[in-house]
Amino acid sequence: MAGTPVCAAEEAAERQAQELADAQARAAAKAAAGGSSYVDQDAPFKANTLANSRMPGPLKDNPRTVTAITQEVLETTGTTSVRELARSTPGISLGFGEGGNSFGDNIYIRGFKANNDTYTDGIRSPGTGVAETFNTEQVEVTKGPAGTVGGRGTTGGAIDLISKSPQDVDFTKTVTTVTDATTLRQTIDTNKVISDRLQLRFNGMLQDGEVAGRDEITDDRRGAALALKFAATDALTLEGNLSYTKIEQTPDWGCPTSTTKTWAWSVRSRNTASTGILSTGYGAAISRLSKRRWPRPRQTMPLTTA
Repeated sequence: MAGTPVCAAEEAAERQAQELADAQARAAAKAAAGGSSYVDQDAPFKANTLANSRMPGPLKDNPRTVTAITQEVLETTGTTSVRELARSTPGISLGFGEGGNSFGDNIYIRGFKANNDTYTDGIRSPGTGVAETFNTEQVEVTKGPAGTVGGRGTTGGAIDLISKSPQDVDFTKTVTTVTDATTLRQTIDTNKVISDRLQLRFNGMLQDGEVAGRDEITDDRRGAALALKFAATDALTLEGNLSYTKIEQTPDWGCPTSTTKTWAWSVRSRNTASTGILSTGYGAAISRLSKRRWPRPRQTMPLTTA
């Protein structure tokens, strides 16, 4: 019956339907280009799966407590480091030099030190540093004892940074960020499909940064990352990535001390008290005067000056 007018019309309709489906698939892939493959495309703030192969299946069915911060969340909130995640993620806190370790990301998970429990694509980070997120597709925070997931010594939990992987569609995205603290940040994310079996992805970052509310404190960063994906056979796919990050920051030791002349006084009477400090020298003068009611004493308090 092939070739008859009836069959020819049906075949043409099937071809048109297939072409329409292919066009819709290409449009959907183009719209999702540069996005994460672990999220719900209709709700990119919500992660559906994890990159960790030891915890397969949907995230909602995972018996462990895992917080997944998606790429969309990182970009929307302007998060550029794991240190910033510690300020907004439940269960994670940021240390400030306890124990004499004031360098790098001093992370605590559920109260336990997790400096040695930071991973990149499932590989433990070799040292303590500042983790940048310009090449991060998802951050997975496993909470609670996780020796089977993160290895020996993972008491409070583990943090795994998932790098961006090549995709099967060409795209280029650039983002320029300017803040009122005179920070300028430029990122680029480009993907190139060489063939059906080979894809490349490059991410770059350049930041000339200042710190809001602080003088002479800088946060300059440089970064580049290259990822490759090669399908050797239908059953074997090889992936590799190379990343370079350089961060130059000025240590912020807080308010500097200076030699000043200070006068202090304290006057107390029966019902009131006033204290004050007046300093002169380098910087602005500081003056403070406070008064409050004191409880009525059982006996008369003498007037004292100091």
